[in-house]
Amino acid sequence: MANSKPHRIYHPAERLDVGYWSALQRTVSDLWRHRQEILLGFQKTFLAKHRKQRLGLMWPIANAMLPLGVFLFIASLRPVHSDTGMSPVVYAAIGVPLWMLFQGLLVAPARLIEQHRAVLINGRLPLICIVFMGLGETLFVFILQTAVAVMVILYEGSFKLSPTLAYAAIVFLCHVTLALSLGLILAVVSAILADIKDAVNLFMRYAIFVSFVIFPLPMTSWSEVLYAVNPVAVLIDTFRAALTGVDVTAPWLALGICSAALLLLLAGVRISHLAEPRIRGIL
Repeated sequence: MANSKPHRIYHPAERLDVGYWSALQRTVSDLWRHRQEILLGFQKTFLAKHRKQRLGLMWPIANAMLPLGVFLFIASLRPVHSDTGMSPVVYAAIGVPLWMLFQGLLVAPARLIEQHRAVLINGRLPLICIVFMGLGETLFVFILQTAVAVMVILYEGSFKLSPTLAYAAIVFLCHVTLALSLGLILAVVSAILADIKDAVNLFMRYAIFVSFVIFPLPMTSWSEVLYAVNPVAVLIDTFRAALTGVDVTAPWLALGICSAALLLLLAGVRISHLAEPRIRGIL
């Protein structure tokens, strides 16, 4: 008992005085202070889920490869004819992993809070640490799909060394930031309205077909609206163009979304910081 860590005591009223920047600093501090617990939980959460299954890690591999393979096959059939400056298979190979990464990071925080409610209730770990602790399968799927995408790009000869590669890296970081920020906000809402995360997951599962991810859509009045109101589609399209050396169609729009992602990050960490005692009470 002497070596056990004391439980953290939360005083909700004290958190009202914490600003956006202070909430971000506390979040980073919590992640660094509990990095060993996060790494251990990261491994245990991912491996324990599949250890008792007969096929073990074949399940997450299938979860990664099967949808990607189906989407690449659909793209190879060229259901929509459009001149994007790249192979239809390359177009899908870049877009699908980024979409599925966004979907995973978006719904993971709400799902993980529900799965690890015992840890959250007794206050052993802050909420943000529990979220990062359970991202193992999402990252595993993304790494596998990215490996396939790299092979497809190299096989098709679509990779080009260009100054836009640095821009592609910035857009990718904004893509991840936007997903995690919205995921934290969604987790807080889902603690009160449990059906929200299932509705969002269902929406994301089918929105991929109208989001310029698998194949480009003909530019009509309605598809232009879909593109303009979908920040994920804009970021994926910009990343795809920057990675393959194709002209970026809306660089300023993408940069605007990146700025919004940073603001949402500040909002997401503050909202989760303020709502954490309430979530513990609800659970």
